[in-house]
Amino acid sequence: MLAESTKFRLFKLFIIIPLLWITNPEKLIAAESRDEFAADSKIARSAEFLLNEMQEHRSKVKNLQYVVENNIWRDAAKEKDMIEDQIKKMRERGISERQLERWRRTMSQVPESRYQILKCTMDNAGHVKIEMTSGTYDLSGKKVPNDDKHVWAWNGVSATDFSQRHESPGSATIKDTPRIATTYWHPWRNNAVTCKFLEETIDAGRQVSIDELNDGTFRISFDYKTSRIVAIIDPSQGYTCSIEEKYDKQGKLRDRDTAKYEEVVEGIWFPLSGQTEWYAVDGSLRSKFIFKSSQIKINDPYFDESYFDVNMPKGAYVRDYTHSAEQPEIYHYGEPRKNYDEIVQSGSKFVAGSVTDENGSPVPGVRVEVCGHKKARADGRFYWTFSGSFDIFNAVTDSEGRFAIELKEDGFYNLRFSPENHAAIMVYDVPVGKRDLKVILPEGGTISGRVVRIEDGRKVPIPSVEVKAEQSDRSTYSHLGFNRDRKTITDSQGRFQFNHLRTKMRSPETRTSEQWQYSPRAWTISYEKTSRTVVFYENAKTEDIELVVEPDYTNPVSLIDEPLPGFENIKINFNQEQAKDRRILVCFWDMNQRPSRNCILELVKQRKELEEKDVAIVLIQASEINENKLNEWIKNNEIPFPIGTIRGDEEKIHFNWGVRSLPWLILTDKGHIVRDEGLSINELEERITTLRKK
Repeated sequence: MLAESTKFRLFKLFIIIPLLWITNPEKLIAAESRDEFAADSKIARSAEFLLNEMQEHRSKVKNLQYVVENNIWRDAAKEKDMIEDQIKKMRERGISERQLERWRRTMSQVPESRYQILKCTMDNAGHVKIEMTSGTYDLSGKKVPNDDKHVWAWNGVSATDFSQRHESPGSATIKDTPRIATTYWHPWRNNAVTCKFLEETIDAGRQVSIDELNDGTFRISFDYKTSRIVAIIDPSQGYTCSIEEKYDKQGKLRDRDTAKYEEVVEGIWFPLSGQTEWYAVDGSLRSKFIFKSSQIKINDPYFDESYFDVNMPKGAYVRDYTHSAEQPEIYHYGEPRKNYDEIVQSGSKFVAGSVTDENGSPVPGVRVEVCGHKKARADGRFYWTFSGSFDIFNAVTDSEGRFAIELKEDGFYNLRFSPENHAAIMVYDVPVGKRDLKVILPEGGTISGRVVRIEDGRKVPIPSVEVKAEQSDRSTYSHLGFNRDRKTITDSQGRFQFNHLRTKMRSPETRTSEQWQYSPRAWTISYEKTSRTVVFYENAKTEDIELVVEPDYTNPVSLIDEPLPGFENIKINFNQEQAKDRRILVCFWDMNQRPSRNCILELVKQRKELEEKDVAIVLIQASEINENKLNEWIKNNEIPFPIGTIRGDEEKIHFNWGVRSLPWLILTDKGHIVRDEGLSINELEERITTLRKK
């Protein structure tokens, strides 16, 4: 039964944002008092039981059609902070500044109040189609349609993302994975999302808290990734989720979903209305949408699989990834593709030629596309145009290695050749009418290596991680296309290899020169934040490198429930055997800081009580210091505890001990397992008492 939730993965919210009136709702779930629990408070329902019932209810829906209207409102000022935070994350993923600025401009222009009308179709096999129209409101509150249309669909074979503005033919992206369609929001999502989160939590063996309330509903709460999920499950309405809230690590409410369900078919409860609210960091409402469902059809006996097909107008611009995830086929929908002979005999503008390898053998299946256009101005000088729209001018070499591309304008064109088993190259300044272009594909260079991390002074291989090879030069003039950037996964020994990398490039500074030479092409090889740049100098074909991953020393990990680290690289007259069957309190401090000195003096005052509680105290001077001054201060203040000094990289030692600030106290149990850290001197007695009880 548990696996059925994966069959009905529905839609997460993409950029839909909320409506017309604002309230300041109190926290509906987390703030309830214990008085609202059932009188005997005996929970007879397990998390597994509730999950099974929720999934059982959803499984009754074999097919579904309905219309939902979303009224959307957003606070533009608060949304701006969200947009900038999202841009920061996108920048970390390597998205270009031009794309980020375009996204910022688009998001900033979204009106404060708007509406969407979604026509939703789906079945229990996971097939989905959502057709969306939208608009804004005028000053009188009347709807103003924007004449845009958007369709997301997954028919079990291909996923289509189609958009159309006004009278244009529109454009579409087609892929062979459902994500492009099945991650969009719609109101039948509350139970689906809650089921998904709950199932993953149960499978991971994490705790789920359940309280039965006086009204017969259940309140469940659990941690999921970086959020705390709190939800109300109503058994009287098919175990649907009427309220779901998400809190961040600090306990602040981030968003809330509410839905009102009605029994539209016997035994099946459906959300007829509801709303979602998003909150800013300061707790104020950032955005909100309110939905109403209508025209609901459930388990229609005349339901047809053709409902999931997308009917696009002739001439729609299509990027089709169903044959290759890296290299899309690009065409105008409904227009026949011409072959080599048809183009060269048509009398139209074109460029044509043949592609061979270094041995002179023709290479079929090579994608060829226009990536730049040089035209003469009235004064006789040339100017260049680089545009993503050029990719519609493309061809694939036939069985004889031949290609022909039909063009619209005169001038000179840059062509990019992207083979599978050879290095990609660019050919510059090909004139319109050229019909015998000869292109030789090089084998290219190889970069191999391994990814390792430093552990106890040793290099340890890191298996099964993603390594990227990216072109260091991002100039439009010389870039080989992002599909030539590569990704691979390290093997069990942490090794990786990239083949057929282009080793040469033409400098953008020479694009107006008749005479030019190739220069070495640089590649950036990276794993997360660790990277190396490899340059293929003259005649170089192979490079072997090592990516050595250092931990983020600015963000130490917690030692809670971990054995106390050894005292390597710390000069101290102490070892853990001296504290056998005793607790250890380690204090990292700095004699040059007053709070640290006060902490040590307070420990001296508590020495007798701590010894009676079987606590051994160890001090570690956390930074470099004049040992004579340190010894003088120890002597003058009669410090009786063993004191160590760091011998080595302070930052690494602080990281290994989880030290985030000074003074830093670490407390273990009698087995020398860390049970508390970062506590203050005032909390020490209470924490030791709690530990003794355990």
